Amino acid sequence: MIREELYHPMFSHFPIVMFALALITKLIGLSLLKLRPQAANYLLTTAKLLIYISPFLFLITIYLGDFALDQIKNQFCDLFQIYKHEEVAYYALYCFLVVLALEAVSELKHNFKIHMQVGALIFLFCGNYFLFKTAHSGALLVYDLGAAVKVAPKCN
Repeated sequence: MIREELYHPMFSHFPIVMFALALITKLIGLSLLKLRPQAANYLLTTAKLLIYISPFLFLITIYLGDFALDQIKNQFCDLFQIYKHEEVAYYALYCFLVVLALEAVSELKHNFKIHMQVGALIFLFCGNYFLFKTAHSGALLVYDLGAAVKVAPKCN
């Protein structure tokens, strides 16, 4: 049986990949808008689908992270690093919520559609930046500090 604190790192890769793909498809789609409108619309629709689905997976990942923290907090020495990891994850979440809002508004306001799309792209860049910082700090928690490993380092 799998240890319950391992669900978080196992599941966290899905939103990372999906938000990265959303960024790439949106960037390519917006850059092809004038040259190849049909391909651009396909890519922008794919990006929109990823943007609408990924935050739900990200929220599940955050929930599983809180659950993992409850499992390991009694054996882990440096809780400050875990809270820093969580804080950066929330920065990413806030950026992605702005992306969702801009995507929704771009569907309603036809006059400012391209402006909203570019704004969503900017916040998608910011969100991915914070998400990759979160992933990096999570990896450091495991590989440098021994979070959720069976033989974790002893506290001094």
